[in-house]
Amino acid sequence: MALNDELAIWAATRPNWQKDVIARFCKNEILSPDDVIEIADQLVGGTYTAMPDILAADIPGSTASGDSVILSEVSEVAGINALMPDQILPIGTNGLTIIFGNNASGKSGYARLIREAVTSRVKSGQLLGNVFSESMIPQTATISYSVGSKAMSWSLGDQKSIHLSRLRFYDEDCGEAYVTKASEINYQPSALTILDQLSSACEILASEFKDRLLANDSDRPQLPLLNADTSASRFMKSLSADTTPEALSAAITLGDEHDARLARSLTEEARLKGSDPNKEKSRLTELSRDWSVIETHTKELESSLNQESLEALIGQKKRVDQLREAARIASAQSFDSESIVCVGSEAWRALWEAAREFSLADAYQDHSFPFTGEDAVCVLCQQPLSVQAADRLKRFEAFVADHISREADAAAASFSTVKDHLNRLQTLPPSVSSAINRLKEGGENIQETLAWLDSSMQTATVAIKWIDDEDTAEPDPILGTITKEVALKSQKLKELAGKIDAEEFTEILLRTSKTVAELQDSKALSEARAAIDIEIKRLRQRRAIESARRQIVTNSITKKRVELTEKYVTQEVQNLFRSETEQLGLRRVTLNHTGRGKESALEHKPSLLDSKQDAVVEVVLSEGSKRH
Repeated sequence: MALNDELAIWAATRPNWQKDVIARFCKNEILSPDDVIEIADQLVGGTYTAMPDILAADIPGSTASGDSVILSEVSEVAGINALMPDQILPIGTNGLTIIFGNNASGKSGYARLIREAVTSRVKSGQLLGNVFSESMIPQTATISYSVGSKAMSWSLGDQKSIHLSRLRFYDEDCGEAYVTKASEINYQPSALTILDQLSSACEILASEFKDRLLANDSDRPQLPLLNADTSASRFMKSLSADTTPEALSAAITLGDEHDARLARSLTEEARLKGSDPNKEKSRLTELSRDWSVIETHTKELESSLNQESLEALIGQKKRVDQLREAARIASAQSFDSESIVCVGSEAWRALWEAAREFSLADAYQDHSFPFTGEDAVCVLCQQPLSVQAADRLKRFEAFVADHISREADAAAASFSTVKDHLNRLQTLPPSVSSAINRLKEGGENIQETLAWLDSSMQTATVAIKWIDDEDTAEPDPILGTITKEVALKSQKLKELAGKIDAEEFTEILLRTSKTVAELQDSKALSEARAAIDIEIKRLRQRRAIESARRQIVTNSITKKRVELTEKYVTQEVQNLFRSETEQLGLRRVTLNHTGRGKESALEHKPSLLDSKQDAVVEVVLSEGSKRH
């Protein structure tokens, strides 16, 4: 298998970006800065399209055509050393072309020009103009050559010619380098230059990715400084390119009571730092008593406004109404002939009871009510009583003393007691209000309890309106119970007060401080959402760059270069080197590779064969042998 065939098979296994640049190099193209950026963008974005495989015939140095490359002339020279402009240097296409002349006639100038166009062990990298000229002339030169029967040309400044790269240049500088320096093989087949170019492309891309990583580092946003070992700090430590929007939302979402909890916790922390175990024990005991006060009131509300109590209230009101109606009917039957109607009504009964109280207490203290004796007057109108008036008063009192009337009065009195109790339940007792204020000041979470109390007081108000017939809808019982929860809070505070000592007090302070840190960090994390979004995008971009950078390592390229060099170059060059040195009479000089050079490429250097002493070639060989 030929070198080009083996190289083509290897190239077919390479990533698409390497196939792309190998194809460019095979066409003698170079990578411009814009090309490098475009390749880097596609590697980072993962958008490189599939590239066709490289054929053996596409690789420089292919022997498929068998056409040779022959120089024919150098012309159109200007601005190079002190060479005469418009002078033509012809080169014979057959045999050996000898160019001679005096010193400073331009031989070296033409040699330097040709050396830059073809492959050479040593290159200056810069063609000087006439250093003695007062003006700089733009450099131009054209090298004419043929590939088989086809005439071609290359101009200075053009891209490197794939054909001219097949030619090898040798001069004294090259000879000196061959003899005195261990270096990589520069007299390698043209096909292997593709691997050198590919390695160089990797280095250029590596530099590009390095710059992008530095830029990525500089794009790091200002993130919040968090306490150690909080939920927020643990989330930030786990932040990565894989962090999802859902995970971020879950981490930064604050509860409805977050700010209130933070305010309470800060107050509590400050209070604890200014307190001591004895003060804390006393405080907790007082808070336990305050919860107990509220517990007593919640029990009263629940017992007065629960389903059973309101059903009883509704039944009691119906009974009072029924008895009053019965008394009204009885009064209507007894007093239909009276000039004033509604005898027996609520207003009438109130008036009658007022008259009774006035008579017994002031007007006729020594007589029962109504007093109708001689000289008696009406306690209401202060007029003397006629026989009819006296009889009417007696009938009124008999009606009031009747069983139905008495039962209606008793029911009304009992119902009035219930109403008075409900009236009191519309507001908080002073003891309960004071307890609530102290609990608030003590940092206790009282909101849920206050909401329940407010709802219960509204239920009492609705019941009163219904009793007074201001609202026709029957009152609904209070919802749920809070007494057990309040009692539990009281009990826990009592138990905690009993446990308080210096150690427990310190533990409470530590827990409170940890709660403060958690709440503060959660708040800071929530406020930094925009910066965190930027950081996640930056991490994703960085991962893409680092992933792309892993695709430009040169290990496999260098390994293949060494493998192909050893297989197709080293042995052949050694054989050729021995043959030529023997023809030159240098029978004890050989060419050995010294090990790994740049990028692990093979380095070769002439050495003495069967030398009994440790001596270098340049010391042993004569000047003539070195030149040969």
